[in-house]
Amino acid sequence: MKLRSLLIPVVCVSAIQAETNVVDLNTLSVSDTIIETPSTVLGRDEISKLTSSRTVESLLADIAGIDIVRRGNSVQSRGVFLRGFDETRIAVVLNGRMLNGAGSFGGDIIDWNAIPADQIESIEVIRGSKTAAYGSSLAGVIKITTISDKKASQNRARFVYGVTPQWNDKQILDQSFDGSFSHQNSIGKIADYAINLSHWNSDGFLRNNDVTRNTIGGNVTIHFPADIDLRGSLVHSFTDFGFNIENVSSLSTYDPTYPESKSVSSNGTQLVWLGKDKMYGDRSHWINIRDQYDFSLSKRLKSGSVSVSGFLNDQSRTEYFYAITDTNKLVIERFSKPEDFTGGWKVNADQQFGSHSVSYGIDGQELNSYTYDVRQIDSSYFRFSPEDSPHFTNIANYLSVYAQDEFTLLDTLIDIHAGLRFDRFHGVGDTIKRTQNGKVVPDYRDDHEQNGFSQNIGVDAHFWKNGTLGIDGAYVTRMPNSTEYHFYYIGYQDLSDHSVLKPEKAFQVEGSVSQKLLSNRVALQARAYYYSISDYIRSLMGAQPDHCIYNIDNVNFKGLELEGSYAFPSYVKINANYAYQTTRKEGDVLDVYVVQPEMLSELPEHKLNASVQFTGSSGVTSQLKIRHVSDKQVVDGTLSLPSSVPAKGKPATPPAVLAPIEGFTTVDLTGSVPVLSRPELKIIALVGVANLFDVRYEEKLGFPMPGTTLFMGLD
Repeated sequence: MKLRSLLIPVVCVSAIQAETNVVDLNTLSVSDTIIETPSTVLGRDEISKLTSSRTVESLLADIAGIDIVRRGNSVQSRGVFLRGFDETRIAVVLNGRMLNGAGSFGGDIIDWNAIPADQIESIEVIRGSKTAAYGSSLAGVIKITTISDKKASQNRARFVYGVTPQWNDKQILDQSFDGSFSHQNSIGKIADYAINLSHWNSDGFLRNNDVTRNTIGGNVTIHFPADIDLRGSLVHSFTDFGFNIENVSSLSTYDPTYPESKSVSSNGTQLVWLGKDKMYGDRSHWINIRDQYDFSLSKRLKSGSVSVSGFLNDQSRTEYFYAITDTNKLVIERFSKPEDFTGGWKVNADQQFGSHSVSYGIDGQELNSYTYDVRQIDSSYFRFSPEDSPHFTNIANYLSVYAQDEFTLLDTLIDIHAGLRFDRFHGVGDTIKRTQNGKVVPDYRDDHEQNGFSQNIGVDAHFWKNGTLGIDGAYVTRMPNSTEYHFYYIGYQDLSDHSVLKPEKAFQVEGSVSQKLLSNRVALQARAYYYSISDYIRSLMGAQPDHCIYNIDNVNFKGLELEGSYAFPSYVKINANYAYQTTRKEGDVLDVYVVQPEMLSELPEHKLNASVQFTGSSGVTSQLKIRHVSDKQVVDGTLSLPSSVPAKGKPATPPAVLAPIEGFTTVDLTGSVPVLSRPELKIIALVGVANLFDVRYEEKLGFPMPGTTLFMGLD
């Protein structure tokens, strides 16, 4: 199958008033994100340069140690990986508070689509468990800060139009539009505020993969005497997203005007379709409406600050599934709330005591959902009737206390950090209905309570000029998240005798060295890490019966991350990062039912990003960027569940297999030329080619990514 070239003209206009700094929109280089600690930062300038990245996860793709798994227009649930760990082990922090949601009833652990890239001020990636301030941070922390209020007035508008020419000589045209507007200002010395609007729609590259997203957000900070600030913010997003449809040439419903692709089993959680003519088809989609409310009250102290903050998330989702043979026939409509006013709060303080920088606090979170309300259904399309018991459910509650200290010894020769965290998890009991052997069986899920401590300690030594040697260690307890807890106790389990989903107990050790040479024109960094995790919680996502959650006795992760940059004395800069990762596991009960290696699948061993950037004296820039991801294997098929395995010790029917995903290397070429530069307005012409050599590749099994993409425009 040959992917035709894509031509995407881009028009982008930025208007900034005279009293503000004009954003420099040169092309992003990998070295722009390297700093001396195991932290990587993307600032507003770097984010603005990525004209083809319209979602947060796309901005992370070139960072060392991060894997992205996308299917068409979106990242899959649990589609961002750091050091081989998915989003359940990454603390994703939005404006200082945890973004990780309930993830129930088809919702996402992280709703990446709800955060437009144009509304982001900065992204910081902290690798490893180096802070006690956040739970679920075994792999690290991704800190996202949205555009905030500023004292100086600033306006910015951005408009992008894209078009995809015909596919396979058929008249299929994919059009997309992306527009955003932001305004920041102050009201004297009393208050600052910001307003952000964005719109994105695309016809989609795969069949029925269209998407429309509208977002409006804003924040205001009121300044009181005595250095007290009150801040509030609201983000409202509306997303209409088409469900990928299985489009395989062996099917009678195959449409050759689109690439061959699989369907997504998680489209319609707990729906077991009969298949073939009894399947969902074109026009099937969901409408997702999400509101995020945040507030904080803070006071600056003589040697620090103290703050109280809280948030509420409310998310409603309505699914519409139309018949594969009749796009006018609505098979099922159902409503749910993956997050029904999920809320949290936090009280924390930061203080300086001599050479000690101490932060400490307490936080809590309540995860709620509203179960499925089936509003219309044709039961003849399903193996058995889906759940229809609408009611509010408090799934889980978390309570945590932490303290973190950072200090120096021997006149800044040695930096030390140490932290302690206590987490309490309470899984709430509920009367539920689950399906067993095709019958709806009432059941009762008991309350479960688990407690655990996490500790971290690290030392950075500056024994030589412009160099740092570091070693870090941590012991981390990770509680089951609400999704794992919910599905495990309604029967999505393996056939072992485990009656309790155990928390993970992880030990981590990491060593790092960094060096700058030649008057800081050369920057080098290396990190090696090792994790040993007992009772590793594996979640194989999908619809019943290929959804399974269980504990593996022990899993080890080890890896190496290398980063480097060299700035020539002239106008050229070379940047690169490389990551190696591998795993070993013991005590995987699913090895009885499906042949698997001793490694966890789903992870590539090798990843490489490199770029060469030229910047001329007149502001003209060009960049050649290479991304390489090695082969990997993923589980494909039906796994072992009580409803799908006839007897213990028998293989699953049909058996699950390990399917390969071939490695790939893509090359992007971009450039920019200043067109207009005035204090109040700056315009830059952009041109580029993504996937220059039209490489056929997949990030998720069965979902091809676009081929060569050409874009041009103004910014």
